Amino acid sequence: MLRKSYMSADQQIGLLTIRGMTFPSEKTARAALDREGYYNIISGYKDPFVEADTQYDVFRAGTTFDHVYELFLIDRDLRALLFQATEQAEAFLRTTCIRCFSRAHPQEKNAYLELDHYANPRDAHSLLGRFLSILRHNEPGIASTRDTQPCISVPIQKYDGEVPLWNLARALTLGQLTTFYRVLSVQQRSDIAQEMTRIAKSSASCELTPEQLDSLYHHILTYRNLCAHHRRLYCAYPQYAQISLFDMIQQLQLVIRKSDYLEFLMKVWTLLRRIYTKLPPDAAAYVLEALGLGPDVKGGMTSYERWVDMARKA
Repeated sequence: MLRKSYMSADQQIGLLTIRGMTFPSEKTARAALDREGYYNIISGYKDPFVEADTQYDVFRAGTTFDHVYELFLIDRDLRALLFQATEQAEAFLRTTCIRCFSRAHPQEKNAYLELDHYANPRDAHSLLGRFLSILRHNEPGIASTRDTQPCISVPIQKYDGEVPLWNLARALTLGQLTTFYRVLSVQQRSDIAQEMTRIAKSSASCELTPEQLDSLYHHILTYRNLCAHHRRLYCAYPQYAQISLFDMIQQLQLVIRKSDYLEFLMKVWTLLRRIYTKLPPDAAAYVLEALGLGPDVKGGMTSYERWVDMARKA
């Protein structure tokens, strides 16, 4: 049985040298490999730099460790930017769901536990089970100090078991929140979509439908999970995501405040400039195409600039 043997950073540098990579500073490379790991840097980001159709990874002439490490760092920065953007998108959906649902059921105690408020009780059943679990784990005498969530436990004691949706929602994951929206009644889904459209008009002149929101937040959830679990982002499509990163960036315009969205776009632009200026042309073309900007480097940069200009004028 074939086995992978442990290799020190110096041995890894030796292997990479045999395969055609050069090292402007072995000291810098050694420190990066010791801190970040060979698998994360090299195995994760070598593809734009290796020759095609070779049994073993052979790097294109001129490829340095700094090139691969720079792409690793760019992708990390992309994850940080996108994660922050998805947090804003999550807050928008969360707040609007709370407002519309609570407005529709102002006098009901824990109305979110009533199956009648959902389009299909069977689809809502597991979600309501999760709601009940959250509440029970915060009841007096059951919740441990470590597990207690004050946003849940305090109203349980103060209001005789009543926990407003705006409290419960703070304990929900993005996945649970999107499921909550998806299984609501047709009227509630429509009300929420209309409310989000009204608020988002300052950012984009698009009429949001419930179906569009389902699709949009499915993509947001996918990319959010990729960010949270440190997966490669620039080439997430088609292996992990149904749309390219550039498509995701464009769609976020619908659910992020315009000023924040434009700031986000400019920060992404700075990272694209790093791809354009710090990677070899062939590698830059590979990365930009994987991002969804097309195989032509200058054309891809122009496409992004054009989108930024359209977003400013929206």
